[in-house]
Amino acid sequence: MNEIFIAMGQNMWIRLALGLVMGGFIGFERELHGRPAGFRTHILVCLGAVILMISTELLIPSELSEMRHHVLGRIIAGVITGIGFLGAGVILRVGDTVRGLTTAASIWFTAALGVAIGEGLVLLSLIGTVLILIVLTVFNRLDVLIPPIVYRKIVVHCTRDQVSDCREAIETVFSQFHVHVHDILAEFNQENPSVRFEYQVHVRNRIQGYDIAKQISEISGVCKVRWAASQ
Repeated sequence: MNEIFIAMGQNMWIRLALGLVMGGFIGFERELHGRPAGFRTHILVCLGAVILMISTELLIPSELSEMRHHVLGRIIAGVITGIGFLGAGVILRVGDTVRGLTTAASIWFTAALGVAIGEGLVLLSLIGTVLILIVLTVFNRLDVLIPPIVYRKIVVHCTRDQVSDCREAIETVFSQFHVHVHDILAEFNQENPSVRFEYQVHVRNRIQGYDIAKQISEISGVCKVRWAASQ
């Protein structure tokens, strides 16, 4: 069986076809999820890496093995480094959420996959393709079972004559919802009848915000509550 994969790895056309197919599989999965770098992008990245590896093999004679290994090392380093700029282009920050990290990682992985295919490591490439498809599809569902830590900012305005009572009641609400407080900022203004408190917190459930803010707003002396993304 191993001899078959070795023979496949020595055929230039098979390597190009594998780059097209394997890059397409990864890109198709990203395309289904509506990611900016999808089907064509992943195919181009994979094929580009394959062609670079094959070009080195064709341009440098096998007799110059030491030179070939040196050039291959530089090409691989260039591909992996250069593809990082393409991956950075799909990473976006929306509020306190960073989107595109998985797609950027899949682009980087696709480049590495193309290098392996171009070098004739067909079995390794097949195993790698199966593993990344498992990560992108199966592990995506497992993320739902792992509640992430969500960082938020809670701003509360209290009347000046009820500051102490408000703080105690707010801390009771935090304890009830298992809110962890990292920092508290207080702002006093002689021209303003209210005192502003800013809590930097984290919770395990991002949908708790409405219930927490609503319960704090019902505390006597609280004038205004704002639940926002932490900066």
